[in-house]
Amino acid sequence: MSTQGQQSIGRCFASLIRRGQMSHSFLINLDEPSLETANLSFTLFDRYGRLEAEYYEHDFRKGSGVWGKELDHGDILFIESIRVDRDWRRQGIATKMVTAALEKTRGKVPSERGFFAMVNPGVLHSEQNEAEEFGSFFQREMPIALSFWRSAGFRRIGASSYFAFTDKPDHPSRLLGPAQDWNKPSRSHEIHVSADIKALFDKLSDFTIEDVQCVNLLLMGLPNDPKDPKWLSVDERGDTFLHIAAMRFRLGPVRLLLSKAPQVGATRNHEGYTALEALRIQLERRRKRVAHGNTVYVMSDQFRGFHNPSIACLAALQNIEALDLFTLSAQAYGCTCGRCLGGFLSPRMRFALMCQAEMHFEEFKMFINEIDGSLWVDGYNYSTAFTKLPDHIRENLKTNKEMRQGFTNLCDHFAACLRRNRVPLVGEINQVLEQRQEWPPVTQTFLNRGGSVASVANVIFQAAMEQDEWAGDGTHREIFEENIDQLPVCRNDHEFGFVSGMCGYERIAPDSSRFISRL
Repeated sequence: MSTQGQQSIGRCFASLIRRGQMSHSFLINLDEPSLETANLSFTLFDRYGRLEAEYYEHDFRKGSGVWGKELDHGDILFIESIRVDRDWRRQGIATKMVTAALEKTRGKVPSERGFFAMVNPGVLHSEQNEAEEFGSFFQREMPIALSFWRSAGFRRIGASSYFAFTDKPDHPSRLLGPAQDWNKPSRSHEIHVSADIKALFDKLSDFTIEDVQCVNLLLMGLPNDPKDPKWLSVDERGDTFLHIAAMRFRLGPVRLLLSKAPQVGATRNHEGYTALEALRIQLERRRKRVAHGNTVYVMSDQFRGFHNPSIACLAALQNIEALDLFTLSAQAYGCTCGRCLGGFLSPRMRFALMCQAEMHFEEFKMFINEIDGSLWVDGYNYSTAFTKLPDHIRENLKTNKEMRQGFTNLCDHFAACLRRNRVPLVGEINQVLEQRQEWPPVTQTFLNRGGSVASVANVIFQAAMEQDEWAGDGTHREIFEENIDQLPVCRNDHEFGFVSGMCGYERIAPDSSRFISRL
């Protein structure tokens, strides 16, 4: 912002994130522009730009509870920084810049789509006096920043550090006064941790110390009476011994602590998590991303399941003494619906794949005798299905009708496998083929001439992903909405790369492209 004499007196840096055009690659796109956009995406949203459920479902993490699934949709105006020169402060300049950014966004975003403005309030480190400690500087300046954004109509998203604003006058956030907005509970005094208890926390966190030794250290360092408050000791983050043991995947200490002082399982840390919740959040973050230095890699499609120590700790924290194969698979692969085949193929994913396999079978069969091979492969409206096929298979499909019939029939064999509630592995599909005793053996001809089950499966997975409501264009939901809504929701519903990889096929991933503009 400038004066009439063109003197710069303030700066506002903001980005307009076209979420609807990039939901299929939300985390990747927001990781690129800046550290601030990366932090926004990984803190608040899942891989498709949907608000993490903890911010509207969790007893503590939902905060005031005014934000919910509406934050899954619409563009995002992300205000990264705002600054007014010292001589021009307390004159409404910052408010005018925020108002101008909102007004400019209204001109760019259609009203039917809408947008949410978001900000992560903070303080300017450059304003800190060299003689002043940052702690006291922060405690003085941060309330001023929070008050400013609340006066502008922004309200905290759950228990996060981010605030949001919406134009909708009847939204719950617009009906919540600034004084009623959620604040992190104040700590009236710093937590004092005695030297012996701190030593126990340190040793429990030390990966070089074996679990058995940690169990002995806890037994020697804590009173015999399990009702003694030392069993509920917390560190500066509010973590108990159980939190630390769980997040370090220490099964022995977890079992000891739960057996001696079971009440510790209900204790929440400063972030509002019990030990079980803290472990689940940690595993989910690892499933979603991996950081190396300042670089963050989106790992969702490469997920291969949680490792055994973490699964054992999850079971212990849920008081599950013996894991059958079904429960073990569900724990290992992040199933949240309790109905995933193999622990990873959810009912909604299974339905999407079955729809694609059946539709491809019917469509391919319809035209197999009507058009020549080249047109069948290259010229019809399903031709994108063949772009992922190896060249030699494409060429054989063009010249050999039995190859085309075999390819077509494999789509039906794939669907039959799913109809039988079996994971569509190569072996399972081959079993369907053997049981059907197909004649003439066109599928076997396809396989003998260089085709493969994987080549057909990759086409089906790719098509399902391209029509998914979040990873693709949404066609699948438009057609089958009622059927989809009758099936349970699961964490694995839209993880096409993960599921295709677990089935033994190519780990597919949506194409990424950037749809972020600077205001």
